[in-house]
Amino acid sequence: MNICANSTLPDLILMDIKMPVMGGIEATKKIKESYPGLPIVALTAYALEVDIRRILASCCDDYLEKPINAHLLVEKLSKFLKD
Repeated sequence: MNICANSTLPDLILMDIKMPVMGGIEATKKIKESYPGLPIVALTAYALEVDIRRILASCCDDYLEKPINAHLLVEKLSKFLKD
């Protein structure tokens, strides 16, 4: 959250959903309030369909399951970083 507020915006955020101080869903919502066009890809160990729907409904643009598959990571990056 501080990176978005205090420096040049990144091109994309890889957001861990389970974090100790502020959860990834809450952080995503706060970032999207100020920067709605900034792509955020959730990283999660929660792979149940209900969890995926909750993550995508929280304003995340996409998600990746942990452990991260390198091929899928490249696909997601390519999807959002077209330039």
